[in-house]
This record gives sequence, C-alpha cells and structure tokens, in this order.
Amino acid sequence: MGQVIAIEKALEALIWAVSAITAALGGAVVIEKAVDAAKESEDEFDQEDTKACADCSTSSDKAASTVYSNESTEGEGEENEPPKNKKARTAKPGEKVRTPDSHPEDFKRGEKGKKVNVHTGDVWDKSHTTHNDPAGEWKVGTKKGKAPRKTDKVTIGKDGTVIKIDK
Repeated sequence: MGQVIAIEKALEALIWAVSAITAALGGAVVIEKAVDAAKESEDEFDQEDTKACADCSTSSDKAASTVYSNESTEGEGEENEPPKNKKARTAKPGEKVRTPDSHPEDFKRGEKGKKVNVHTGDVWDKSHTTHNDPAGEWKVGTKKGKAPRKTDKVTIGKDGTVIKIDK
C-alpha cells in the first residue's frame, strides 16, 4: 500500500511539472492530453498493483523506503542538474554548469555588469556574440576572481554546456 501512495504522489508531481512547463510554453491543449494520459496509466497501474500486493510480503514502511531510496539528498539538486560548486573554469567541453540564466540565485552582481558565482568565485560576462550557441553565450574567466579575457576564457552556452576553452 505504501508503494501505491508513493507512486501516486510521484505521478502527481510529474503531472504538475509537465503542466508548468507546458503552460510556460503556452500549450494548454498539451496539458489536458498529458493529464488524461497520466490518469489512464494510473488506472492501469492500480489494477496491476492490486494483484501484485495480494502476494506482497513486505510491510508498507519498507516498501515506501524502497520507492524513495533513489531520491537525491538535500543540497544535491535534480538528477541532470550540475552541483552548486561545479566550477566553470575547470569544466571540460560538453559538461554542464550552472549559469546566471538558469540559477540567478547563485550569482551576485560584479564590476561592470559582470556576474560572480557566490559558490565558486567564477566571474561571468554575457557574450555579445552567438557564434557557438544561437540562444546566447557566457564567457568565464579561467582563474578565480578574474574576468574573462579574449585569449583566456571558457565559453558556455545559455543552457550551461561548456562549449570551448581558450587558455
């Protein structure tokens, strides 16, 4: 029974997440379809789960702890989310880091409009070009507390992917 409740809560959270994303993109019709599909799969799961629980020999507390054993611990963030202390200046091309666009709470205002990551000390500057990422780019200095320079910088896409390193 504990697994059923945990899965229902996870499904409800997923529905809310899909709804929020879709609403942000402006697609109310997609929300309705996602909710309907989730309800249909929930009904099918309930029928299968009732049969399985008749043979179940574990307590509901143990079952609930099994369902939640893969959750992240406090301070780690989501599964595909880079950690707060991931330094852009030491990341390799293709790795993801937190940007001022994706996590503005991690940055404070620096000199001349630059942003400074409060966890790592990296200095970020918004790029005026879109050579590598049409959505926009950030430049990060390769030394703690130092602004990016033309020949000494890390280029990062708007989504946080490290594009290239110039040292």
